[in-house]
Amino acid sequence: MSWENWLRRLAGETLPIVNEQPEPGFYRYKGKNDPVPIPVAYWINGDGTVSCRIGRRDVSIEKGEEIWSWCANKPVSETAYRAVAERGEPWPDIDPAVSEQMRQGIGGNQPPDEHVLIAEQIGIVTEAVNNYTKVTSDEQAAQAQTVRGRLLELKGQAEKAHKAEKQPHLDAGRAADQKWLPLAKAAQAAADAVRTALSAWETVKMRKQREAEAAAAKAGQPAPVPAAPPTTQIKGAIGKAASVAVVKVVKVMDFDAVYANFRQNVELQKLLTKLAQAAVDAGYPVPGITVDEERRVK
Repeated sequence: MSWENWLRRLAGETLPIVNEQPEPGFYRYKGKNDPVPIPVAYWINGDGTVSCRIGRRDVSIEKGEEIWSWCANKPVSETAYRAVAERGEPWPDIDPAVSEQMRQGIGGNQPPDEHVLIAEQIGIVTEAVNNYTKVTSDEQAAQAQTVRGRLLELKGQAEKAHKAEKQPHLDAGRAADQKWLPLAKAAQAAADAVRTALSAWETVKMRKQREAEAAAAKAGQPAPVPAAPPTTQIKGAIGKAASVAVVKVVKVMDFDAVYANFRQNVELQKLLTKLAQAAVDAGYPVPGITVDEERRVK
């Protein structure tokens, strides 16, 4: 058994992991209750047996075997291991502010109000963002990702607390919705049906008047005087009066002509860009565009 596999893993190679068969090397392990990863070392003794140290404590090989499958794919350099395990320094790929915050945890016999605590922690980590406005190395990228990861973790905590606090109000609101909204929607739907019929009748009256005016003009006669002025309101014996207005309804007959008219419109260009992006994402060619490639972090 040699250190070769540790070196290969450290170089980025993916190797098979055999459970409960640890190999010599330096690694790190993060248990469910560990705020930050713990340094782990395996080495071969003179008699050929394997020993294990977790953090600053030598443990039984059985304990080492138990966590092997969880840390085998997380190798670290010997330099990083000794800095953390022997000198208590933060991991070099974890932002110092994030590392310190996670080490401290909530702690204390009288932890502060959850809202205050999360707000303070977000504020501290947000300040660290200023160190990564421009990333210039993979090492800095790793630290930057720990800042991003911590912020997303705190975001999740805030959303969870928000949901728990808001849930009773949501439940009460949903109960009220289920009780009253179906009645309101039924009344609205019936009222809309009446409005549609009224609109159709007003349109019929307007078109008849305009047809009569056109016929009179064609015959060289004066325009007929309507029996009553155009309706601006419909009043019923109860309830509010309905207003009546003439609206213009567009029906596109020539899309090419309409496009030519609006082709310089910024909103139309945004829409076309969005449609082109969707087509490219789906794997379809689109004439008239160029496609650049970028690396995006999700």
